[in-house]
Amino acid sequence: MGNPTAFPVVCKRGIPPFSLQDTRPQVNMRKEDRLIFLFSRLNPDKYEISRIEELLKTRPDWDYILEKSWNEGVSCLVYYHLNNSEFKAYVPSQYLEQLRNYYHRNSARNMIISGETKKILKIFNEENIKAIVLKGIFLAENIYKNIAFRPIGDIDILVRKDDLSEVDKILKSSGFLATTNHRDALSIAPPSPVNSLVYLKKTPGAVVHLHWHLINTTWPLDSLVNKIDMERIWSCARATRIGGIEALTLAPEHLLIYLSQHSLTHSFDRLILLADILETLRHYKERLDYELVVGEAERFNLSPVLFYSLSFASNLLNFEIPELERLKPAGFSLSDRIFSLFMRKGVRHYWLSYLIYLSMEKGFFSKLSFMGRTLFPSPYVMGHNFALPLSNINAFHYYRRIVRNFF
Repeated sequence: MGNPTAFPVVCKRGIPPFSLQDTRPQVNMRKEDRLIFLFSRLNPDKYEISRIEELLKTRPDWDYILEKSWNEGVSCLVYYHLNNSEFKAYVPSQYLEQLRNYYHRNSARNMIISGETKKILKIFNEENIKAIVLKGIFLAENIYKNIAFRPIGDIDILVRKDDLSEVDKILKSSGFLATTNHRDALSIAPPSPVNSLVYLKKTPGAVVHLHWHLINTTWPLDSLVNKIDMERIWSCARATRIGGIEALTLAPEHLLIYLSQHSLTHSFDRLILLADILETLRHYKERLDYELVVGEAERFNLSPVLFYSLSFASNLLNFEIPELERLKPAGFSLSDRIFSLFMRKGVRHYWLSYLIYLSMEKGFFSKLSFMGRTLFPSPYVMGHNFALPLSNINAFHYYRRIVRNFF
């Protein structure tokens, strides 16, 4: 994908690389939150280790740390760092035991997911169906290098839309049930912001989240769906292995863009989403072609998304990407100002992503249309929301959606 240009990542104001020293105003940031942020790094440097030790000596609130780190998706990283260092002496035994339970519970679940993923990929390979493994299991095995470090919710797999019918048969024959009919997905003319199906195991086990496009949300992002060339995504995909089974993964540049879009769509609601971005940058280092990242983001009309996501990660985790300004949107709208305020305060709110996507709409009527489609999405999007066939959606479901989300 071109000659690599190093994607430089440096810390702010001369601090050691990737450190978390407080170089900016951090409103009401508790020492426990600082500890959690530090522990969310896969490999803390010497400076970060010294900061951790300083904070541990202040007798932090361990009940808060346990609950918050679990909610942020980083409790397993917290346990790993505490259990494998001199930090262990600072942790009351009952809290270390609780973290150990979290760690082993997550490890056991991820092993189930890994096993199911391998079975599915093996069948796909036998049937000559190409599949790109997204997010969770790929990141755990290839970026974090330990399947226990990162929580995995679903088996996220990207396939070509033309293969949906065949994949549906494979998953059903493997014991999975679709929450909605795949024929609904095939019957909907593109673009649609919802581009996935969920399959549940008949017996307790993993959940397959089957994608055929990188954009998958109930926000009305139809224009972004049109902009992303999925054939280019497929042609640039890289070979990888999941549990020893051959598979594909996104090219590093596309992975960074995808993780940024995914994080923003979820309004950075968990720290692990930002840690994914940082660890991806650190993992690929000079192998990441920065010029290509910028070019692809522009090609896909995702430059603002990449800018806001990297800015938020940079600000919250305190690492700097000098070339980030090249991605900055022209002008400075009200939405930009609100985002900047949220970013400075470290606020991660549900509506944050909506403000950004709304600001990307050009012109008053385009923004008005965006808001209208938010209130009244297509029946297909509604079917996805309620896990119902398209034909079952009626006015009552729209009423329920508005009451549930806006009141």
